[in-house]
Amino acid sequence: MPDSQMIRSLAKSTADVVAAVVPVPGLSPAVAMVSSIIELMDNVTTNKHEARQLKDQCRSLLAVLSSRPVVENAHVNHGLKMIYKTLTEVRNQMQECADLGKIKSLFCQDSIKQNIQDCKGKIDFCLKKWQLVFTLETHHLNQEVITCLHDLQVRVLQNSNQTTIITNHDISNGTIPVRSVPASIGQLNFRDTRAVSKHRSWMELARQ
Repeated sequence: MPDSQMIRSLAKSTADVVAAVVPVPGLSPAVAMVSSIIELMDNVTTNKHEARQLKDQCRSLLAVLSSRPVVENAHVNHGLKMIYKTLTEVRNQMQECADLGKIKSLFCQDSIKQNIQDCKGKIDFCLKKWQLVFTLETHHLNQEVITCLHDLQVRVLQNSNQTTIITNHDISNGTIPVRSVPASIGQLNFRDTRAVSKHRSWMELARQ
């Protein structure tokens, strides 16, 4: 049976990985900036169709930023800085359009339209950038979880006193000990659910 210290150590390792999946501090300024752009679009008095498209695009970005937590590291922080810088440019451009007022806006519709189109491209950049960051960080996190689970598999088997080798002769004669487990790690594959079910899961062994 695995000792309690080993179980506590493994539980802590898993908890550390899970606890890392929280929104990083740099997300808050980016989310706040997108929200301010959305509110600002209501003050653009002309080019309503284009303004609505940009507003919807910003809402999509806001949803993505708010619902996809990542692990804080240098790569994520760099990505967020680029996104925040781009969002600041969008906010400034739209602020200029909103400050024109109704009369000036009527004479500057082409310019406003061009500004909105430019901003739509920048928001699209932010969306793609964050999706890339999220994809890379999810892959990195998955690798950490796999490593943690593999460590659990190895240490449970190493600490178990049930290492009877199951041979073809044992199987044919029906003499397999009830509490036997594979002696080699290679014989226990997490993806082979039939093997796990047949020889009892490593989690069940860990609780014994």
